[in-house]
Amino acid sequence: MDNLICLRGGHHDAVHVGRSRIERAASGEPVFTHAGGRRYGAAPAEVMAQERM
Repeated sequence: MDNLICLRGGHHDAVHVGRSRIERAASGEPVFTHAGGRRYGAAPAEVMAQERM
C-alpha cells in the first residue's frame, strides 16, 4: 500500500483525465505536476523570467 495517496474529488478527477500527474521523488515525497510538467506551487514561466531581470 506504499503507492496510495488520499486526494480530494477534483484532484482525483484531474489525474484521471490527464490535467495533472503525481509521481514520487527520490525522497519518497509525492510530486504534483500540471499536465505541461510545471510543478504545483511553482511560479509560471513568465513570472520566473521577470524575477531573473
